[in-house]
Amino acid sequence: VREVLVTFLDGFQYIKDHPEQFKSTIANLRENAAIDGLDWDLEADYDQNRDLLVDLTRWANDLGMMVTAAPYTNSSFWTDVLWRTNPGGSPGFAWWNLQLYGGASYPHWVGYLQGLVANPEAFLVPGYSVTQGVSQTETPSYVENNLRQLRSSHPSINGAFIWRYEDMKPEGYSPTQYAAAIARGLGGSTSDDAEG
Repeated sequence: VREVLVTFLDGFQYIKDHPEQFKSTIANLRENAAIDGLDWDLEADYDQNRDLLVDLTRWANDLGMMVTAAPYTNSSFWTDVLWRTNPGGSPGFAWWNLQLYGGASYPHWVGYLQGLVANPEAFLVPGYSVTQGVSQTETPSYVENNLRQLRSSHPSINGAFIWRYEDMKPEGYSPTQYAAAIARGLGGSTSDDAEG
């Protein structure tokens, strides 16, 4: 484990109503639990939380923390937040975890980010879900093949993620299988490949 981020999916209204308490809690976590950053997984009430996300992202950056987000829809909201957290051309976000399983189109989002980040392909990390995908089950072979296709037209992709670790075993797969599928899909080799 190289970096630990805390994801926020709910509770934005509470944070908005108690910003100083939130900031104090996060600063304390950063110091005592060694978290490296925050991840915004906002999936509703976009306009009501725009200024909040901009403020919190800038604040976290000022503390030296990284910030990521997990968009899948409402590209105009997310690109506006990115633009507003881009002081001096340096993005306030380290990367975005793009929820392909939520219906996001990787090529479209690459286009949305042109001119906002230096390399949109490397900035967007495509995400797959074991059981909640647009296809029934996003198996390791599905992830590998999909990544291989994406990478053929977007060669700067340099990572991927899988949503819901706890769904792997019930579906009959392991984290190792998904990790190997991601590595192969990105054009790398795995120890399994080396062994035959």
